[in-house]
Amino acid sequence: MHFEYLDGEVVLNPLKHGLSLSDGRAPMVESLILIPCESGATVNGKDAPLIVSVSERSSCGDQSQPCSSREYETLKDILVQGKTCLQVRYFDPSGKYARLGISSMRVSQDKKDIYSSSFLTLTHTGAFRHLMLYSESSKIGGGTQYIHNAFDLLPGQSPFLRSIDHGRLNSPEPDGHSMVRIQLRDAAGNESLVDLKLTGAPSSLALKDVSHSKMGWAPYSMDERLKDAVDSSAGVGRPGKELTLISPDETLELRVGPHSLTGGVRFVISQNEEAPATGKLKRLSSVYAIQARNLDELTGMIFRQRIFVLEPIRIYVKGLEDNDGLYRITDSGALYPVAYSRNGKLTGYVRTLEKYVVLKDLSPPVIRNIPTLKTSSGKPLLLSLRYFADYGTGVNVSSLKIEVDGKSALAEWNPDRYGYEVFYPEEILKTGRYTATIQVMDYAGNASQKRSFVFLVQ
Repeated sequence: MHFEYLDGEVVLNPLKHGLSLSDGRAPMVESLILIPCESGATVNGKDAPLIVSVSERSSCGDQSQPCSSREYETLKDILVQGKTCLQVRYFDPSGKYARLGISSMRVSQDKKDIYSSSFLTLTHTGAFRHLMLYSESSKIGGGTQYIHNAFDLLPGQSPFLRSIDHGRLNSPEPDGHSMVRIQLRDAAGNESLVDLKLTGAPSSLALKDVSHSKMGWAPYSMDERLKDAVDSSAGVGRPGKELTLISPDETLELRVGPHSLTGGVRFVISQNEEAPATGKLKRLSSVYAIQARNLDELTGMIFRQRIFVLEPIRIYVKGLEDNDGLYRITDSGALYPVAYSRNGKLTGYVRTLEKYVVLKDLSPPVIRNIPTLKTSSGKPLLLSLRYFADYGTGVNVSSLKIEVDGKSALAEWNPDRYGYEVFYPEEILKTGRYTATIQVMDYAGNASQKRSFVFLVQ
């Protein structure tokens, strides 16, 4: 069970209002990641991210030992040229979620603060805006691992972030040194410090002249501006701006919201008549390819060819019949459903920019042969989903119809057990042998053939 304290649209850390939490273990820093984030910048002579190992100089022991303060340092000097961005990879042994685990992070360079963030309050958007700050994954057995961005993608737009020059680290003079300190504090006040020493690359390692195209980003050219002015299938989206594009055949519409991006991105919709392997699915449209390129230096250097999307991009298709579906085509050619038409309209929310096609699912689900199932008296019978298959839109788990010995029965979908629990009427769970007949539908409304099986209650 997960719950949050809300004040309007603001998520509150309960400790902000005096809730006590017994926690005497500081975050454990695992490594640092340095990213060149300026044209021509390098780390140890390369224009690629570098993972930097850290060594603990405090004598706290492993994560099971109580220790409210840990200190770390890097063992090797890092040669940098140009501006770099920093990520911190750490493990909080006590915090299960960021709002109850890590409270703040502060970064200073040569004793001057350049970045700070706080989790005491976070704007609740229901999207993925926390990815500007961190990504997290809970570990079995407690605790959470974080990759925390010590840079600010949207300066001034978040009350919980403060930065100077996006939080980028400056390069020292050639052969000079600069000290960087990272301070992590969890919600209970436990603290970890990391000291990082940067050394300016020798003058012989001057800024490299690396073409924008090789870095996966490039500024918005005048030629592109002129083309986009008369082409509704191409344009630029930016933070705070809504962009609407229409495919060349005017069938598909793409909308990028004002909170979807962290920098300028040029989008282009193209289409072709290639015939993907659709199996029993009928193709109803051209294949639409959505391509994009970062235009700004910071987002381009950090994400390269990847487009970082905070809020899903919307795709609209009109003039469809109910249950016609929009499918994503992966690089390998696999098809994945995105959304289905209702009342002649289709709205899909996507976070990946690939190829898309509209298909009609004409094939019904298949119910495989079911062996004799068993359950104990008084306990629901488990009917696993592995006995069902559907190539297209997928089995609609809420569509199951079941009869037991010719009488209507009830089954409830249980995602934790990956199957249905047959539980009513009560007399079918008494000791005996029963015959059940089932039928399901897919999300396109196609119905399977009926299938019977036997189950025993012991």
